[in-house]
Amino acid sequence: MKKNISNSLSIFLFSFIIFNSCKTGIVIGENWDAPDIYYENDNLIVSIPVKSADTKYINVYRQDVTIPNKESEIVNIGVLFPKQMNEVPNEKFKNGYPFPDSLVYKNHKYKYMLRYSMPDGNYKTEWSDPKEVKKGYDASRTFHYQAEGVKFIYNSANYSIKIEGSMLLPNNDDFSEYSPMIIVSNSKDIQLFPVDSVASMTEITLRDKLPDIFLDKEIKITGLLAQKKEYVATVDSDGNPIPENKLVCKRISFTEPTPITFEHGITTIVIPSLNGSNGLDYSRKISH
Repeated sequence: MKKNISNSLSIFLFSFIIFNSCKTGIVIGENWDAPDIYYENDNLIVSIPVKSADTKYINVYRQDVTIPNKESEIVNIGVLFPKQMNEVPNEKFKNGYPFPDSLVYKNHKYKYMLRYSMPDGNYKTEWSDPKEVKKGYDASRTFHYQAEGVKFIYNSANYSIKIEGSMLLPNNDDFSEYSPMIIVSNSKDIQLFPVDSVASMTEITLRDKLPDIFLDKEIKITGLLAQKKEYVATVDSDGNPIPENKLVCKRISFTEPTPITFEHGITTIVIPSLNGSNGLDYSRKISH
């Protein structure tokens, strides 16, 4: 797992707002057409058409509909940044940008929808028709952190979270490419912020990570997930590695979230102002 996340990278990447906020949670007008879904190489591929050059980012939502009349929770599985894409929309996918979803189980059926963040608000699509995964991961695989028996202890003296106990990590094949994130919410916003590790005895300091919208008010630390970033390039034209603070992200994939609870019944905390930059908008709401 990638454990070293520089402050410069955090400021650069996590200033994008991709998961939820009050003003960006509003969905305008009628729903757009559902995305097309394809099955290829044991992945489901969501075709993402770009509706406007002004599109800031596009959230991808998934729901498992394998069992009739018993739909699962809606999960935010990732983000695409159309202005950063260095590839041509693919004719194979009806001139859309492909968003591969590899964290799916064989013999399960899934449907998808998109939410477009535009300058005047958000627009969402209809849900796609269900698509079945014919091959892929079986039920022995997990796509989320397993935190049973792990203690999360909040220290109000230094505004930190201590992890006591070992979590089982997601065991999808490419998990080494993922990095851990915490989910932070207040009454209006839900965002993601990077953490260096989720190993036992790790202490996560919050005060230097969170922006003003999460300071001086009640907030909740609601969960953990892991994310994988796909960059426009990782080496320059001469073959030299691009510095972390110069990397340009074009796609992000999320694992399923894992709820966490604190010792001693703590449900909300308040952290006094200091500094921090905006995190990833992790909206799990797709309308009011």
